[in-house]
Amino acid sequence: WQLSATMALQRILADESVPGLMFGLHPQGAGLWRERVAERLRGYLKSEKAVALGACGLDFASIKDGDHDRKIKQMVCLEEQLKIAVECSKPIGLIVKGPEAEKEVLVAVNPITKSA
Repeated sequence: WQLSATMALQRILADESVPGLMFGLHPQGAGLWRERVAERLRGYLKSEKAVALGACGLDFASIKDGDHDRKIKQMVCLEEQLKIAVECSKPIGLIVKGPEAEKEVLVAVNPITKSA
């Protein structure tokens, strides 16, 4: 599967009719976050077609009450992707679902906006 996904991405990147792409790990995939994912993301963001990092963020609306572990994974994943966006000088495409998520996104983004 990974080989076919890589080949598909290479085709998309070579397709001149595709003006730009966002690369990122969706909050529902936050449990997959690893350093190798971060390195791959950095590589994708170096592409000329990479226009932003996204869609990343917090989707607390899909998490059942009491599942604190999934919220923590989403927050860590978001914070790491925000660092990469700054490092690669890319804007971000945010997903924010749920009232508690709104507050947490502001907490995560605030230090980055102050340092920019």
